[in-house]
Amino acid sequence: QRPRHLGFFSYMKSIDADIIAINGPNLNLRHPYIRRLFFQHQRQVWEHSKFSFSSSNIDTGLQKPGGTILAITGNLTRRLIESTADNLRRWSSFTLLGLLRAKLTVVCTYQVVDTRGPSGPSTAFTQQLLMLKRQHRDNQRPRKDYQHDLRSSLESKINADHKIVLSGDLNTD
Repeated sequence: QRPRHLGFFSYMKSIDADIIAINGPNLNLRHPYIRRLFFQHQRQVWEHSKFSFSSSNIDTGLQKPGGTILAITGNLTRRLIESTADNLRRWSSFTLLGLLRAKLTVVCTYQVVDTRGPSGPSTAFTQQLLMLKRQHRDNQRPRKDYQHDLRSSLESKINADHKIVLSGDLNTD
């Protein structure tokens, strides 16, 4: 039986996907076993590709709610000029250089669900809340902080004349 990553990557290559954005893969993308398997499969499918992950630094084992995976494959990797992730790992982005020095920033993001009351110990909401507490932020509200921080990040890119492609699971209507 082929591992799921390999089958998914093979399918993405078969449809000539140049940009892949996965919101909420629910994998602990910081776990050494997951990363090793992931990159092994990446190398089996693409000669040229670049992946970026966003995942909290809270350890939850192999499974982890939330997170994102962003990938650039094939010849498009030559246009990559910047790879970033926010400090709370709620999104990651690639900036590509186009014709006439035009800049395109692709963002893959995950906003936690709107939780009122207690949530489980390893939910994406709890992970974000713990990370906000570690940063000693005022009024630790994961969704409100996420919206403020993402807006600031996007506005700074737009003010620098970037075009934006936004992919996300925003957990909202």
